Amino acid sequence: MTRLFSRMMLGLSGLIGGYIGISILFDTQKFFAHNGVEITGDPGLMSELKAPAIVLLAAALVLLVGSVKSRFTDMALMIGAIVYGSYGMGRVVSILVDGLPPQPLIAAAVVELGIASILLFLAMHSNTAQYGDAK
Repeated sequence: MTRLFSRMMLGLSGLIGGYIGISILFDTQKFFAHNGVEITGDPGLMSELKAPAIVLLAAALVLLVGSVKSRFTDMALMIGAIVYGSYGMGRVVSILVDGLPPQPLIAAAVVELGIASILLFLAMHSNTAQYGDAK
């Protein structure tokens, strides 16, 4: 049961990450406007925003592969925990240093840290290494 839940969480978190990565990459200003952040078309700023979008897409791909191929599930759980946890913790640091952002970004931090916590818990309680499940 835990294995099925792990794979479902990887699929869901991979789809979320992929959607966000694609949205930032191809519709940057609209994506950030939904979060109450106004973005100018400055090429330097756009480059700085789109570069992590590719990292997010790559991580999302690993999560989706881990949801389908069980030999990659444990690695994908850890990568997902790291990526989502890093985004969430980055938002927490920003809140502490810069003050409160718009409400959607606070909600994003809660969701990111929640997903990271679940993925980390699942990774720590995985049976793959113990039972040699290498499908």
